[in-house]
Amino acid sequence: MVESEASTLAQKGRPPPQIVAKYFRQTRKVNNKSNRWYYECIHCSANGTSSRIEGRDNNHIRHLTDPVRCPNVPPTVRNAA
Repeated sequence: MVESEASTLAQKGRPPPQIVAKYFRQTRKVNNKSNRWYYECIHCSANGTSSRIEGRDNNHIRHLTDPVRCPNVPPTVRNAA
């Protein structure tokens, strides 16, 4: 099997929303059978204060819109979320 074929087979399910793909980095798979992943905010990881965000229930959007959880996000991104 070619490497590109293996990577496309590993990504089953629907793709993440555009805002998630743009402002979050996929880190590792959740240790259960849910086929979910943990993500890391690119704004928080720049300061070393990154947190694990599970890809479910709009956790990404809540993270970006909450100034306590993510104080480093620019206002334009916060409004877009």
